[in-house]
Amino acid sequence: MLNDADRQLLAKAGTTPNPTVRRQAVAITLAQSGAARDEANDLLGRGFLGATQPSFHYIPKGDSMAGEAVFEIAYQNAYSEVKGNLLEQPIADLFDAGGISYYRSGGAAGAALTERKFGLSPGPDFVLPEESPTVIIESKVAEDGGTARDKAARIKNASESARERGLLLCAVVDGKGWSERPSALVDIVMATEGRTYSLLTLAHLLDIPEIVAAGA
Repeated sequence: MLNDADRQLLAKAGTTPNPTVRRQAVAITLAQSGAARDEANDLLGRGFLGATQPSFHYIPKGDSMAGEAVFEIAYQNAYSEVKGNLLEQPIADLFDAGGISYYRSGGAAGAALTERKFGLSPGPDFVLPEESPTVIIESKVAEDGGTARDKAARIKNASESARERGLLLCAVVDGKGWSERPSALVDIVMATEGRTYSLLTLAHLLDIPEIVAAGA
């Protein structure tokens, strides 16, 4: 049964920089059953969803930000490879700025190469450090509920591969599809033990000790 402290922790788990609190939120949720489990899932989902809204227009464009309406027009006409890069490039930029060593797949063809290179199926978007991997990262844009469901399933599969190899799994997700299927977002939070981020919380990846340890 949830108490007030549990509820507060669950509600803030999606925005806290502390990975331990994120894991605690998942553990609290998994410990519930019946109506308490439903409430925990709802609180956890709403907390993460609040930080996982379509926020691509917040990516800096030169010295300014693209207006949301202008960005939406460009986004709707972009190819899926380009949309995926809207998450991957900010992750790469964050790691470059932080001196973090990483391997980036870069698209569907690159994922196949990553799968062969590291023996991970499915091939994740990022592996770090490249020389002796300890962390893998999946980044997924969901434009609708069906896409959210499918991409959540991929991340759940990645969690099994990571677990078999003793690797830490993180996810970076964004897009309006998660609000259409919040249960898929909760599935990802569970699969990553709370290490699920968006563009708005991206910098918190550097609060994960295993990622910091991958410093070049």
